[in-house]
Parts: sequence; C-alpha cells; structure tokens
Amino acid sequence: MLYRVAVLHLKLKIMAKKSNMEKIKRHLITAKSMGANIAVLPSLFNVGPIFEYYKSRRLEKAVKNGAERIPGPVSEYLVALAIDLGMFILGGPILERAGPKVFLSSIAISPRGIMLGKFRKMVKEPLDSHVTAGKKPAILEIGRPIGILAEGELLYPEIARTLAVKGATCMIALPRISNRYRNIDKVATTRSMENGVPVVMVGGAAETQGRIIASIPSLVAMPNGDVEVLAEEDEDTLAIYNLELDDANTLDLEDLERTSKMLYRAVRDRASFLL
Repeated sequence: MLYRVAVLHLKLKIMAKKSNMEKIKRHLITAKSMGANIAVLPSLFNVGPIFEYYKSRRLEKAVKNGAERIPGPVSEYLVALAIDLGMFILGGPILERAGPKVFLSSIAISPRGIMLGKFRKMVKEPLDSHVTAGKKPAILEIGRPIGILAEGELLYPEIARTLAVKGATCMIALPRISNRYRNIDKVATTRSMENGVPVVMVGGAAETQGRIIASIPSLVAMPNGDVEVLAEEDEDTLAIYNLELDDANTLDLEDLERTSKMLYRAVRDRASFLL
C-alpha cells in the first residue's frame, strides 16, 4: 500500500497557538495540492516546545494553560481540516487535560473527520513532572498498522519492539524539539534496523522572541540503514515522501511474544530513574 506522507517540519512559536495553527492550515492545504493522503505534525504543534523554554513554576503554569480536552478546540480544528481536505492527519503529542490530570497525547483523524485514536505517551522525561504517563503502546490502523513513538518513547527499544510484535509495518516518531535530542536521528535509524520497518521522524524548530532555541531534523530511516533527510533547517519545510508498506512486517513474532512482556515491564522500571 502506497502512502504519500506530508511531513510538516515547522518552526513553532512558544505559546503562540493561533499563529502555529494558522501555519499548519496553510501547509496542509499545500500538502493536499501535492497529492498527500496523510499528514504528520510535530510534537506540541499547537503551543510549541514549552518544555524546552519554561522552567519550574512557569512551566507548571504553561502546562496548565496549554492543556485542553480531547475532543477540544485543537482536535476539532483538525477534524474540520481533515474533512475539507480529505486526508488523514496525525500529530502530537499535545497537552491533554483529563479531569485533574494532564497527559501528552497524540491524535489521529480520518478523512471523514473520525477520531481514530488518542494515544497517551507512556514514559515521563526529566521535565515531565507536571504530566501523567499513559499505559499502552500506540498502534494506528489506517489500512496498515502504524506504530507511534511520541517524544522520549523513541529512546526505549522495548516500546518499539512491542509495536513490532503488534504488527506495525512502519513507525512514526514524534521527538520533542529539544537540544537534548540533537542526535536522535541516530536512534531513529537504530529502531528501524532493529525492527525491520521504516521510521518516519518528524522534527522542527522552536522559536521565541525571534530566535531559534532548539531544532530537530525530519527524516525517513530504512531497515537497511539508509536515511533520507527531509528537512534539517530552522525554517518551515513541507516534504512529501512516498512510503510503500508491506502487508505485514517480517519479524519472528512468535519469538518476540515470549520476550515482549519482560521488555514492556522494563520501560516503567527504567523510566523511574529519569524522574
């Protein structure tokens, strides 16, 4: 099955939701005119990489102010765009408010405006003290199973392996735009080679007061070790990539099933050392 994937490598402004969403709309319209049938948005595409910029109490306030329910204003905005443009939209994670808790949740929307999934990030990173971890690896079914690696999940081979066990034919990596992850492209390549599936990584840049404070490249890593860099500039870039996915991945799933539970438990055990 062939997907024409639009990778939106964006320069996101900190806490400038209106500006960021208007930019996304323009790029999605262009992507559709270029024949894309699925678009992928970077981490924190609405409020920008606040974890890179704010500290302590200011970060806690920014998380509270930036969080919203799903469905909510941002997801409904994307639903309308998905319907108008007739394309799948995957993006995030964004800050999701659920009662007293805040999660980092990726969302997927069909061309008919149906919410296909809300995927809460499983692991907590050093700056994630104000958010709650999710409980399940993220698999999106859109003709083929696609795994989602949100932010620091890319650093955990256990999560990628679990997605492979569940049949993922591709993985979409949405790393946090942070200078701490400047070399995370090497990790994306490793995950692709380990699991025998392509990894599409969507990065971008963080801007505040007219200056760039962090950037991450966008690329596609293949199981043979080849890497195609789609964007690495600190500017907005729209890249279209033709992604051909097989009916199923070629891993020895029976063998992986015997080890997946052990690997899955290790995610939580190791994550605790980061906090």
